[in-house]
Amino acid sequence: MITTIDYFLISFYFFAIIFVGFLPKLKKSSNNSFVDFFLAGRTVTLPMFVMSLVATWYGSIVGVGEFIHSYGILTWFCFGLPYYIIAFLFAMFFAKKIRSNSFLSIPSAIEKKFGTKPSIIVAFLLLFITIPAPYSLTLGVILQVILPIPLWATILIGTGISLLIVSKGGLRSDLYANAVQFVLMFLGFGILLLFSWATFGSPIEMFDKVPLFLKNPFDGSSIWIILSWSIIALQTFVDPSFHQRCAAASSPKVAQRGILVSIFFWFVFDTLTMITGLYSIVYIADKNPLVVFTSLSSIVLYTPWSGIFFVSILAIVMSTLESYLLVSSSILSLDILEKLPIKKKYLQFHLPSMLIVSIVSVIVSMNVPSITTIIYIAASVVVPGVFYPVVLSLLPNLTLRKGTTYFCILLPPILVSSIIVLKNFHTEQFIFFQNIEPMIPGMLVSTILVAFSLQKRSKFVI
Repeated sequence: MITTIDYFLISFYFFAIIFVGFLPKLKKSSNNSFVDFFLAGRTVTLPMFVMSLVATWYGSIVGVGEFIHSYGILTWFCFGLPYYIIAFLFAMFFAKKIRSNSFLSIPSAIEKKFGTKPSIIVAFLLLFITIPAPYSLTLGVILQVILPIPLWATILIGTGISLLIVSKGGLRSDLYANAVQFVLMFLGFGILLLFSWATFGSPIEMFDKVPLFLKNPFDGSSIWIILSWSIIALQTFVDPSFHQRCAAASSPKVAQRGILVSIFFWFVFDTLTMITGLYSIVYIADKNPLVVFTSLSSIVLYTPWSGIFFVSILAIVMSTLESYLLVSSSILSLDILEKLPIKKKYLQFHLPSMLIVSIVSVIVSMNVPSITTIIYIAASVVVPGVFYPVVLSLLPNLTLRKGTTYFCILLPPILVSSIIVLKNFHTEQFIFFQNIEPMIPGMLVSTILVAFSLQKRSKFVI
């Protein structure tokens, strides 16, 4: 039950995070307005880089709890290990290149390599995975715990507050807010673990009571689950928030080291969520998979600790919502609207793009009331189409044969979208599609197309 002190802590968090967002000041010169607003003037230091990237990556905390409830420690092999590996590869091979080449965005790198029209197509596809609708919905659901109003109203409030935080200072505001949210997410789950330990006994004692099927990550079906989520983890390579922070880093070394340090913190936080999730499964009678962590907190925490934990949940979701709202706005502003034949003086203001993204996010979240569905469909459709073009845009000596770029970008998403639609037909003639992970044939077709289209460049400039 939410107490008066809990309400005070939650209210204080909202006021504090808005205040922090309004602290940064933009440069008065408009010559580099995009770099200043969306890339913080390329001055992001290592600590701010790490805190921002770590906090941004956990917006689907409700989905993580649901997955732990269903699959136990298999969660680490789906949501942990594949992402660590891919983030490590990204750091070693691409982070420095992004900063050294001063790319403003993924589509700007695509434009330099493949031309303007392919870059616009990629920009629209990336909007599909960066519009923060899943996190608007998640935040709206969480806010309903403390606000007895309809879901549409809490979605609107949560998205509006997130917009307010980043509207003045852009990425600088997001970085400041993420730094606070980074501390809160570790503090909240650290408190939950300590109180669970004190209430029920050590994690070792708890683990002995975990059902056997949740302890065994390797059985006949789990291999396919791991494969599917490992492919979905490829989204890291094309995630604009990764590219944005690398482009905003103060140096190429900061971009690389920032990701490597972030992997360590992701591992620590994944450990906290895994252990507390298992505590909830073993000791809490309420088996609702959507409230794994909050159910545990309602039993083991009391005021003010319960309020601090609730704030940490808000911080985790809001950090992702703010960051994706900002990065999708940058794509809309720089990579789509700036390419249109209209007077550019109307596009010098970043707020219109942010308002458009916020409105679309609210509308989508109200009409697709499933967090996992939004994330799953978006990643499955987009990643096969943009993965190889993004990678090739960072490799100066390789390109695609003239005339094949559009096929490589558009055909895989069309195939994946078709499979997703056919999976909804539960008749005998479409039974074949029921057990297909759409992203697997999408990546397979994408790989084949690129393999036949790949060629070396005799002359290149990066």
